[in-house]
This record gives sequence, C-alpha cells and structure tokens, in this order.
Amino acid sequence: MLLNSIIKGDMPSGSMTWRKSDTLTCSGYSCGTITILYKISRACQKPYHPSPGQSHQGTFRTAFLPDNDEGNKLLTRLRAAFLCGFTFRVGTSLTTNIPDQGTSRYGYPDENYISRCNSELTALHIPGEAVCARFVSKHENSDPAAVDAVLLASRQFYDNDGRSLLKQNVKEIFGQITLAESSSRLVSFLGDVWTDKFKQYARQFGLIGATVEPVPNLIHTEIFKKFIDEGDNCQKSDSEFDVRLAFHGTAEKNIQPILQHGLDPSLRKGQIYVLEGQGEYFGANPSLSLGYCKGGNKMIIFAIITHDSDIKGPAQNIAVVNKRERQLPVAVLSFESYTAGAMGRSYAFQQQVAKLLNDANEKAKVARQARMKERIIRLLLQREYFAGIPPKAWAEEVAVYVHDHIRNDEEVDIYFPNLPARSLNSSDVAMLDADKCEREAAVARNQYESISKCKFKAP
Repeated sequence: MLLNSIIKGDMPSGSMTWRKSDTLTCSGYSCGTITILYKISRACQKPYHPSPGQSHQGTFRTAFLPDNDEGNKLLTRLRAAFLCGFTFRVGTSLTTNIPDQGTSRYGYPDENYISRCNSELTALHIPGEAVCARFVSKHENSDPAAVDAVLLASRQFYDNDGRSLLKQNVKEIFGQITLAESSSRLVSFLGDVWTDKFKQYARQFGLIGATVEPVPNLIHTEIFKKFIDEGDNCQKSDSEFDVRLAFHGTAEKNIQPILQHGLDPSLRKGQIYVLEGQGEYFGANPSLSLGYCKGGNKMIIFAIITHDSDIKGPAQNIAVVNKRERQLPVAVLSFESYTAGAMGRSYAFQQQVAKLLNDANEKAKVARQARMKERIIRLLLQREYFAGIPPKAWAEEVAVYVHDHIRNDEEVDIYFPNLPARSLNSSDVAMLDADKCEREAAVARNQYESISKCKFKAP
C-alpha cells in the first residue's frame, strides 16, 4: 500500500478536481489543457501540524497542465501527492509573511514546469506514474476524514495522541523492585529505539535516511546510574511522573560531550533567571528539534523523566526538564536530509520555545523587581531611622504599601519597627509606582555602601 511505503505529508484537508478542455491551450503546446482546481477550507490544525488546535487559512488554487502524455502522467502523480498530503502545508506564507497559511505557490507558465514538478515529486519519494495510478484508483474516493486518520496514524509510533513518543509511568519501571531490575526494565523500555520501526517513525516526520546509533556501554555510565536513582526517587513521590523519549537538537560538535556528561545547565541560552520550570528543552518528535541542529544532520534521543507540569506549549509537544538527573542521552539519530514540512514544524517549535522563555524571563524580572523594591524600602527606612524619624510624606506612603502587602502585623513590627500605622483615609497617599521605585533604586544604590559601613544587616 502506497501510504505505508512513502513519507506522509502534513497537508490540511481539502479537495482536488480537474477538467479537460480542447478549446484552451497551454502556452507552448498545441494540445488541450487540463485545469486543476485545489480547495483548502479554513479549519483547525491537526495534531501533525505546527500549531494543533489553532485555525489555518483556507485557499483556492488553480493549476494548468498540457493535455498530452506527459501532462496526464504528471496529473496522476499530482493526484497521488495530494492524497498523501504533499501539495500544501501549513506554515508562514513566503509571500505575505502571514502565519498558518500555505507557504509557497507556482506561477504559470514556468520554464521547465513539467520536468521541475516531476523532480520535486521524486524528491518527496512519490513513485512513478504506474504505481501512482494503482494507488489513486484505490484511494481517491476515500473520505477526507479517513485520509486524515491515516496521516495521523502514520505518526503514532507510541502514543494515541499523535504527538509524543514512548511514555511509561515511572512506577512501571522503577516501582518496588531492585535497582538492577529497574535497569533491566529501562533497557527494555528503550528497546524500540533500535528497531526499523523507529527509523520509519523518524521518516514519517520528514527525516530521510534516518539511522540510530546507541550510546556505547550506556548501562555502565555514571549518568545512567544517576537516572536510575532519580527514577527510584520519583516513584516514591506522591506526584505522578512519566519516563518518555524526546529529541534534542544541537550543533554536532556538542554531541559527544553531551553523551558523556549530559547537558550542562550553565550553557542554557536565553534563560536569564533561574526559575522553577526552566531547564532543558526537548521536542516530542524529531522534526521539532531539527532547526537546533545548526545545519548538521544529527540530533540526540533522550529518555527524560517528566511531571505533567513539565509538558508545555499549545500542542503539549515541548518538554522542559530542569534536573540533570532526569535527562539521559540514549542514542544519536542521524539523517541524510529532511522535507520542507519537517523544517516548517521545527520553525514553529522554535517560536513556541522562544515564547516560553520570554514569558518565563519576564515573570522572573517582575519578581526580581518586587524583591528589589522590598529591599529598597527596608534600606531607605533603616537609613532614615539612623538619621531620626523619617519624613512624614514618604513614611505614610511606605506605611500604605507595607500594610497593604504584609497582612501579618507581627511581621510588620519586626521588619519595619516604628512604622506609622496605615491611615484610615489614605486615598490621597500616592502608591509606589515603577518610575518612583527606579528613582529610589538609584538613591539606594548610591547610599548602600555607607549603609553597609554602619554594619546594618537587613532582615
């Protein structure tokens, strides 16, 4: 069956119709014309698209072929390509830069259109006209929903959701057994990575010529032992954890050090602040990590231990793992080339990762500013107390801020001794705003050295 023997595309649902006319002629030909009409309706993206659940734009396209032998053979291959999901894909338009649209289009007449189109179909592993004719006759009248189901099923190597790889609860691997038995179960869990089925899975996501090379002597490495110990700790926890396979793209020069020592947290890029939930980023399928390979043709397959809160992104296709002990490199996935759809998914994945990082860093920045504000208030108060009673104007303002944000009166007395009581009628007292806090911060930085010399230790 053709659908099981070639790579599947990720085209949204649509229709392809055609008609022939003897009165119309294509430029450069004396024969009639085949007019192809494509229709893609606006709909929600499927799990195998860049942003599952989000809507994509609809479109109409018209194509023309000469009604001769080479035109009809190309038509048959185009019909097979359409049924296999290659004619369109969801992404950012190359002409309008609008996301969630088709990414390319042809103009007519194009020079060498017939030969160029055939070459591109061959590059996508679409067979010749004879094989395509048999496939088209069998599947062309299929329900579009059934075709979508076939495309989704082709990506379900492990999970039923069509997104993530092999996943197993930690208690099924590490629960109530010896560490030696845990090691054996983990190795069994990883067994499918070495099979041809796994290579086919990578191929279905657009990686052509995929091969897998396991980490040598994995079970004897220190990083493997730490992973086993961490899995044992997690299975004893009241929280639910899973072990799953995921992919991590990096420059090829980094692969060997990572296989030997794991990922180095000090090399994380873009993570300015240390927050719970930040960590190393992994893709749920190989195409997502493609763009991080920096032009290389290798990526690392990891076994990772995750909590539900570690799975991010609108499609739940990003895993963020902070602890090194929960990250185990198990193999290197190599590939000869990749499809345009695979890189499109990787581009969308990189945008999602960048957004997650930006959101996390912005929240960390706000929290850091809040802590700084608290420290500034304490320093300013202490300095003024060294000098005497603070000026009433800002003492009232600080009193309003403190009493509104610290509800425990005993804590207020400890941290802010002699602070005036909050005015019952304080609507005329301006609260601290960002600009004022920045001005106070500048003053505090200039005065901090002299305050420190007074041997004041902030609570």
